Amino acid sequence: AVGACAVFQWPYVAPMFIPMGFSALYHRGFTKVFVCAILSTLMFLLIPSIFDSYIYGKPVIPVLNQVLYNVVGEGGGGEGANLYGTEPWDYYF
Repeated sequence: AVGACAVFQWPYVAPMFIPMGFSALYHRGFTKVFVCAILSTLMFLLIPSIFDSYIYGKPVIPVLNQVLYNVVGEGGGGEGANLYGTEPWDYYF
C-alpha cells in the first residue's frame, strides 16, 4: 500500500519500488499482492478522480495530469514543467 501510494501520488518513484514488489511476491504470494495492488489502485486513483471531477465539474484524472504536465510537458499554458511561480497570476484563482 505504501508503494502504491508513492507510485500513484508521485509516479516518478515507481522504479524504486520494483525490488519491494518482487520481495512481496516472494513472501506473500501472487494473490495477496494482486489484491493489494487492485485495492490500492482503486483507493489512490479512483477516489481522487471522483473528488476532483466533482470539484472541477469535468472528468479529471489527477495522476495522469501530473505525468502529462511534469514528464510530457503538456498543460499549464503549453509550457509543461515550469514550476514555482511561472504561471500567470490568474492561474491560482
